[in-house]
Amino acid sequence: MKHCWLVLVAACGASAPPPPISGTSEGPPETAPPAAVGNCEPDATQRLEAIQLGDGSRNPWRFVGRDKTPLATPYLYDNGADYFQEGFARIVDASGKVGFISAAGVIVIPPHYDFAYPFCHGLAKTALAGTAGYLDAKGQSAPGPASDDRPLIPPSSDD
Repeated sequence: MKHCWLVLVAACGASAPPPPISGTSEGPPETAPPAAVGNCEPDATQRLEAIQLGDGSRNPWRFVGRDKTPLATPYLYDNGADYFQEGFARIVDASGKVGFISAAGVIVIPPHYDFAYPFCHGLAKTALAGTAGYLDAKGQSAPGPASDDRPLIPPSSDD
């Protein structure tokens, strides 16, 4: 009897991240070694709890500390609180601006951006006033990958 094996490999984009480029149009692109960390998948091992308030508000979810004190309002994703990726989850303020909270419950990037994608390979793509940018895990501006065709603000699921 013969045995056949099927192996599937899932990846975020190419097998290695593309080289980064500068976010400016002045001079040649900056070059730096690509940050090949993380697997760009939700992290099910995060320890920060999200609870549903049940108050009838548009976003009834809150990330809470160990003493159940609300820390931040999570970005709504997949009918609940945003997932953690590479130790961070997206949060929103009352005006809808997006930032990031760490799995330890620290707001590392206060809500300021019109939109932000989750962290992938150490970077988060952001949009502010129609301009794309990238942030590193410390909230500092960083060169982004050479090719990233994700829209600045994804289409609404209500469309």
